[in-house]
Amino acid sequence: MEQKKVPSGELLLDPDNPRLPEELRGSSQAKILAYLYDNAVLEELARSYLNNGFFPHEHLIVTPEGDSYVALEGNRRLAAVKILLEDDDAQEAELNFELDDELSEEVRASLLELPIFSVADRSEVRKYLGFRHIGGIKTWSAEAKARYLATEVELVKDEPNPFLDVARRVGSNQQGVRHAYIAISILRYASEEFGIETSKVQHRRFGVWVRAMNSPDLRDYIGLGDPRSYAEVRANLEDLDQAKLVEVLTDLTPAEGRAKPLLADSRDVTVYAQALQNEQAHKALREYGDLELARQIVEEAGLAARLRNLAQAVELAVAEVTRARELDEDVGEAAAELATVAAALKAVADSKA
Repeated sequence: MEQKKVPSGELLLDPDNPRLPEELRGSSQAKILAYLYDNAVLEELARSYLNNGFFPHEHLIVTPEGDSYVALEGNRRLAAVKILLEDDDAQEAELNFELDDELSEEVRASLLELPIFSVADRSEVRKYLGFRHIGGIKTWSAEAKARYLATEVELVKDEPNPFLDVARRVGSNQQGVRHAYIAISILRYASEEFGIETSKVQHRRFGVWVRAMNSPDLRDYIGLGDPRSYAEVRANLEDLDQAKLVEVLTDLTPAEGRAKPLLADSRDVTVYAQALQNEQAHKALREYGDLELARQIVEEAGLAARLRNLAQAVELAVAEVTRARELDEDVGEAAAELATVAAALKAVADSKA
């Protein structure tokens, strides 16, 4: 890396920053700055710069682009500086910080030139950025991580195992990379191929969406199945059931007049997936929009199966006791306890039949 200082006016925000939502990728500097202002908590940085100036050891990592440099690492810092200096992009976006202190001339001077490490292109820092923001100390949001990982996977898609290759470079694991790639790829496919509105789920509910797509039952329901390799993922995307995908995405966003979506908590993913597979529970979801009611139906439907499994286990125990030549007294006591519990269970079941 080449280390030096450059005028802050020569530095550009990265239009391919993984922090940016899909619809803002490649946007103007003013639009990117406005998004970071609204979503990246810049005011705390601005207050720090007002009090201390720009810390000289906090180099931005940049790559040349024409007569300027694109910030590959340090976009929040650069955005805060742009707004403090009221540069052209900040003025176009009509942005400013409501701070108690004024920007002194000394601090302004420290912001007019910023320390950078310059690299020839993105490939020189891919591993560093991935490690820093995927498993390191400056982690991105779940959505930003998935966008970054998806980009990295596409760059090595011709390798024997791109998920493992990327995982090794960013300090993650193969399964985690594959899950993130599947989650973001489904949303992109739904938007591009089916014209489904996915932004609300992608920007606000992405963590729950990833958890949902980790469920084999839900993946089966929407038609994805259980793809393991990159080629299988891409092929299975074409088998997605549009109607069922719309159904699940709709359940992740609040309906009109409701404060919460039907599937509001990632801990409910398992029972939600089971409800979709159960005819009565599915009907309750659609007619009443009540996941708790669906949960009761699922649990009642599963009770008989659980009791039959217990009965089979007892039959095995009977066979084992029959074969035994001698038995400890504890076995007889345990058998008596089991008989008492079974009798009570039968009585309760009969009373509710």
